[in-house]
Amino acid sequence: MKVAVIGAGSTYTPELVSGLSRERDSLELDELVLHDIDAERRDVVGGLAGRMLERQGYGGKLEVTGELDRALEGADFVLVQIRVGGQAARLKDETIPLACSCIGQETTGAGGFAKAMRTVPVVLEIAARARALAAPGHWTLSVGLSHFRTVHQVQWNLTMAATLLFMALVIALFFAAQREFVEGVTLTGVKG
Repeated sequence: MKVAVIGAGSTYTPELVSGLSRERDSLELDELVLHDIDAERRDVVGGLAGRMLERQGYGGKLEVTGELDRALEGADFVLVQIRVGGQAARLKDETIPLACSCIGQETTGAGGFAKAMRTVPVVLEIAARARALAAPGHWTLSVGLSHFRTVHQVQWNLTMAATLLFMALVIALFFAAQREFVEGVTLTGVKG
């Protein structure tokens, strides 16, 4: 089995590599490909991964690459763990909302919305390349929900458009009431 990790320059990758190596017999892992567009992070994490796998007696193939198509070619599983814009974008996501007295968080509120606006188009591009290059029947984790469908074909474009329209209302309501919500939590919170 071939596993491709997209965004492998992440600090989470060594733990992932360790777990995959530890379970390699039950997973039948023959090939692990680590992909990242940041050459410095890719080389550091790739080198560490190589040393870890060697120490754990991994006999399969490890490839470290900056070429997305090469990583995806024939992959049975595609793990996507990207942060579009890197830590600099995360810093902006978590600090800019504070100027408006909003919660600074990269996964919710204004910061989460900004991150989603940067990330979703890139993930969709990766998914399209995976569909074209990965092994038939592959699983792209993080966008793997498309595999959980019934006998009826799901029209994902319409589903996502409806979700976006619904979420736009929720996000607008959240922004409108966020300050009051935070004040309520602060006033009613237990102090000790």
